[in-house]
Amino acid sequence: METRQRNAKLRLQRRLRGWRLADVADGLQAIADEPLGVDAQVVSRWERGARRPSPRYVRLLCRLFQLPADQLGLVDGPDDLGLPPPEEGGLSALDRRNFLVVSGAILGEITLNPLGPAPWEELSSAAAIEAAAEVIPRYRRLDGTVPSRELLGSVRAHLHLTLQLLGNAHAQWARRRLAAAASEAASFAAWLLVDLNESGSAQQHYRIAIEVARRTEDPLLVTYQLGSLASLMTEIGNSVEALALCRAVQRQLPHSAPPAALAWLSCLRAVAHATGHQALDAQRSLEAAYGLVTGADVDRVVWPWLTPFGVEKLAAARGRCELHLGRPLAAVEALNEALAAPSITIRRRGELLAELATAHARRREPEKACEALTEALAISSRRRSPFLLERVRSARSRLDAWHSLPAIAEFDERLYTTGL
Repeated sequence: METRQRNAKLRLQRRLRGWRLADVADGLQAIADEPLGVDAQVVSRWERGARRPSPRYVRLLCRLFQLPADQLGLVDGPDDLGLPPPEEGGLSALDRRNFLVVSGAILGEITLNPLGPAPWEELSSAAAIEAAAEVIPRYRRLDGTVPSRELLGSVRAHLHLTLQLLGNAHAQWARRRLAAAASEAASFAAWLLVDLNESGSAQQHYRIAIEVARRTEDPLLVTYQLGSLASLMTEIGNSVEALALCRAVQRQLPHSAPPAALAWLSCLRAVAHATGHQALDAQRSLEAAYGLVTGADVDRVVWPWLTPFGVEKLAAARGRCELHLGRPLAAVEALNEALAAPSITIRRRGELLAELATAHARRREPEKACEALTEALAISSRRRSPFLLERVRSARSRLDAWHSLPAIAEFDERLYTTGL
C-alpha cells in the first residue's frame, strides 16, 4: 500500500496567512464557478497526505494562494520543509539549520552558518542584539530619499544576518528580540519590493515576516504583518485573500488592542471590500473606522505601526474606496483631504496623486488630472519607482480622449522620456 507524505508546504502557506482549514475551504468556494465538495476536513486530509487534490482543486488552490503548484507541495517530490513550529521554546542545531535553509531559499540564497558555531557565541551579547535590532529603523528613514533598488540589497543582507543570529540564539529574550528584528527586516524588504513591482517576491518576504513574528509572541506584530500582506493582496486585486487575511488579523488582535489598530483593520477591510465591489460592506467598515478614531488618542504611535493613524489615513482609505466603487467626486474630496496632511510620506503622496488623477479623469477634468499626474511622475522619477510609474501610466490611459490638449501633450513628452 502506498504511503503518502504529509504536505508540509500546503500547511506552511496556510499558516503563514493565518488561515484556518475552514478559511481555505471557504476561499476555494468563493473563487469556484460552481458548488464544491470541500470542507475543513478535506483540506486537513490534503495536508496530512491522506488524500491528494484532483487537478481541478490544484488549479483552484494555486489561484487562491497565488503560488505555483510546486510551492504548495502539489507536485511529486520531497516536501518536508523542516520548519520547527513556532510554539517550541528553542531550536536544536538541526532546526536552526533547516530554518535558515528555508528562509534563504525564499530570499534567493542559502543562508547557513559560514562562521561555524563558536563565533556566534560572541555575537549573542545584549549589545550586539540591540545593534542588530536598530538597523532597519535607520534604513526606513532613508526610504524617502534613497531609491528602493539601492536600499534593497542592504536590507536583505541585514535580514540574512538577523536570521543567522536568531537561528543561533539560546536565551528566550534574545530569540524574541531577534525575531522581531528579522520580522521588521523582512517586512521592509517586502515594502521595497512592492515599489519595484516585484509582487511575488514581496509576498514571500511578507510571509517570512509573519512566520518569524510568531516567534516573538507579540500578537500586535503578527497582526501588523498579516495586515501588510492583506494590503498587498488588495493592491494586486485579490480581494478574496485580502479579506481572509483580515479575518486572521481579527482573530489575532488582543482584547487590549489600541483603537488605532482596530481602525487600521477596518480600513484594510473597507478597501478590500471596495476592490471586490462590495459597497455596503465597505461603507460599514469605513464607518467603524471613523467611530474608532473619533475621540481616541490617535496621535500616539503604537509599535509596530510607524506613524499615527489619524483622520488623514482614513481619508486616504475612503478615497480609494470611492474610486473603486465608481464615485469619483467623493474620491476627489477624500483624496485631497489626505494629500493636505503634512505627515504624508513622499511615496504615499505619489500613489494618492495617481489615484486623484484617475478620479479627475472619470469626472472628465483632464487638466486637473494632468496636474496631479505631473507631480506623481516627478516623484516616480526621483524615487526611480517602477510601481508608481505604472500607476501614472494607468491613470494617463484614461486621458486618451483629450490627447490633443497642450497640457497633456506636454505631459506625454515627459512620460515617454522617463527612464527608471
